[in-house]
Amino acid sequence: MKLAEPLKFALSGWVAGVLALLLLSLVWPTLFPGFINYQHYVSSGPAPNLVLLVLIVIAAASIPALIGGIVGGQIPKEGGRRQQLLMAAIFGIILALPFGCFGLWLFSGY
Repeated sequence: MKLAEPLKFALSGWVAGVLALLLLSLVWPTLFPGFINYQHYVSSGPAPNLVLLVLIVIAAASIPALIGGIVGGQIPKEGGRRQQLLMAAIFGIILALPFGCFGLWLFSGY
C-alpha cells in the first residue's frame, strides 16, 4: 500500500468529522440551551467566544476523526475506492461526534 492512500482516507475522515461537528455546533444551542446565558456560568474574565469554543472542540476531535478515516478506509477491500472513501468518512464521523458532543457539553454550562 502506498502512503498516499492512508492519507487520503485520513483526510476524508477528518473532513467528514469536521463537517459533522460544524453542523452539530449550529444546532448546539438548541440541544444545550445553557450556553445561551453563559454569562451566568462565567463570573470572572471575558466571556468565551462561540467560534473559539467550536475551534477548540474541532481540534480535540480531529485525532479521532483521522483515526476513524484510516480504520474506515481499511474495512471494505472489495468495494473499490469510492466505498473505501465513504467508509472512511462514516468512521470519521462516528469517532469525532462523541468527542464533539462531550466538548460542547462541557462548555454549555451544565
